Amino acid sequence: SMMGVMNVPWMDIMGKAIPASRRARGFAYRRFAGGATSMAAGVMISYVLSKRSGLIFPDNYALLFIFSGVGTLLAVLIFRQIREPIEDKVRPQLPLKEYLINGVHLLRDDFNFRRLCLVQFLWGFSMMAGPFYVPYGISVLGMSTAYVGMFVTATQFSSVFSNVAWAWVGRYRGNQALFLYGTYLLALSVLVPIL
Repeated sequence: SMMGVMNVPWMDIMGKAIPASRRARGFAYRRFAGGATSMAAGVMISYVLSKRSGLIFPDNYALLFIFSGVGTLLAVLIFRQIREPIEDKVRPQLPLKEYLINGVHLLRDDFNFRRLCLVQFLWGFSMMAGPFYVPYGISVLGMSTAYVGMFVTATQFSSVFSNVAWAWVGRYRGNQALFLYGTYLLALSVLVPIL
C-alpha cells in the first residue's frame, strides 16, 4: 500500500525533474545503479544465510532486516535532498471526494489512460507468481536458503544488463515503444515455467 502511495509523487517529481527526451536513459541509469547494488546485496544475502557466516536463525534474518532498514533510511535521506522543480501554475486543492470523482471521469473519458491502466493491471497480475518462486524452491524442491541471494543476484543481473538495450529503445524509438516491447517480452516470460 505504501508503494502505491509513494509511486504518485515519485513519478511526478521524476516527470518534472527529467526532460521527456532523457527520461528513458535516466531510468536506465537508475536501474543500472540499483541493480548493481542489488547484485551485491544478493551475494551478501547468500553469505549471511549460508553456514559459512556462522549465523543461525533468527540472527541471520535479523541482520538482513537491519541492513534493509539502514538501506531504506539512507534512500529516504538522499531522496529528501532532491529539490522539486517549481511549477508555473499551482493546481487548486480539491476535496478527496471530488478528486476521486475526477479520477473516475478521467478513466471513463480518456481512452488512452484507460488502456494504460488496464495494461498496468494485467502486467502486475502476470507478475504475481514472482514472490512464490523462492519459498517453493526452499520448501518443495529442498533448496538451501543460501540460494535466495543467488536468485536476487541472477534477477538483478538480467535487469541491469537489459537496461542498456532499454535505454537505447527509449531514446531512439520513444517511451511508448519501450513500454510496448517490455510488455511483449513479459508476455513471453510465461513460457519459462511452462517449458
